[in-house]
Amino acid sequence: MADELRDAREALRSVLAEIEGLNVYKYPPSGGAWAYPAVVMATASRAPRIAMGGSQSFTGSINLILLISNQHDPEAFEQLDEFMEPDGPRSIEAVLESDTTWNSKVDWGNLVAVNRTGWRDFNGSPFVMADMTIDFLKQVL
Repeated sequence: MADELRDAREALRSVLAEIEGLNVYKYPPSGGAWAYPAVVMATASRAPRIAMGGSQSFTGSINLILLISNQHDPEAFEQLDEFMEPDGPRSIEAVLESDTTWNSKVDWGNLVAVNRTGWRDFNGSPFVMADMTIDFLKQVL
């Protein structure tokens, strides 16, 4: 089970990268080398293993930070809405629902929450942004 969280993070990155124009970072880039709009996988956590049907599984969460722009303008907020919509070509929820196994790397994964949307501080700078929580279930072989 040494690489389960890393593998889940990479699988989620791969699925999110299908959204045209969205820059996906598994970890915050060093030195502020960002391209926007961007989603950053801020943290990953997991619950203890559970026995299900004779196998071992665990649940985990990956918290995403969706960064749109450091410009406070209506266009940035409209772009934020496009990524938060339940459906559409730039919908994070829709792309996750189209492949709930993240290229067969997890047993199930989906968006469970969108929080703290709007104009906020990130690393000392104001941004139009949102936090998202993605949960997943993975069998451990």
